[in-house]
Amino acid sequence: MKKLLFAIVISLFVSGCGGQQRPDGFPKVFPVELTVTQEGKPLAGASVSLRSSETQWAIGGATDANGKVKLVTNGYPGAPTGKFKVIIVKTGGGEGTEERIRILTEGNGSEESIAAANRITVKFYSFVNPEYNEVDKTPLEVEITPSTKTLEVDAGPAVKIELKLPN
Repeated sequence: MKKLLFAIVISLFVSGCGGQQRPDGFPKVFPVELTVTQEGKPLAGASVSLRSSETQWAIGGATDANGKVKLVTNGYPGAPTGKFKVIIVKTGGGEGTEERIRILTEGNGSEESIAAANRITVKFYSFVNPEYNEVDKTPLEVEITPSTKTLEVDAGPAVKIELKLPN
């Protein structure tokens, strides 16, 4: 009985049962690491996506402290072959958020504290030129082949552009 149970467990493991089933039409993917720099320095904390009219799959990831991202396609490690436009987005800021929270906390969420908190402007910024945020405008392109292991792109000059958010 133990041998039979062992054989069943091993056969399930080998056959991939219990593993994720890739979607129909999912392309063969290859491990690719993309490095993103800005003015020659690693760009940490950026969202990167690769776009092509040839694929429906979401390809990308987020850069680490060294500006590196291991590309993932629909949650699976790797990227398919092809030519892609590179989209890079990095936002941050939130200046004024802590002050708003302090006012709301001290005022126990009263109408007066809400009104006071709403008078504080919270600012968010883009740290990448907007042209790199749009597929039709980005000048960045890469090509992935089965032998591609690493790629590098530069996100242009460092910027700090205030984002206009709806009220």
